Amino acid sequence: MTHFYFHTWRGDQRLADDVGLELRDSEQAQDLAARDLGEMARDLLHGSSQAARLGIDIADAGGVVLARLTLVFTLEERP
Repeated sequence: MTHFYFHTWRGDQRLADDVGLELRDSEQAQDLAARDLGEMARDLLHGSSQAARLGIDIADAGGVVLARLTLVFTLEERP
């Protein structure tokens, strides 16, 4: 088991995860982050069409970022 931290961000706003989770491996951490990013997007975009950039950085106990998941939402109006 390895301890992973999931730091979330939207634009320039960042929220550090000071607790983290013990997980089996990095694949499980990435799967969890992908699910959580989907939930973040649903909550953020519910009823809104504003552009947004958000994500989750997966870090180890030493603070090294192991992976970054990013979601970019844009709206392009067409004539």
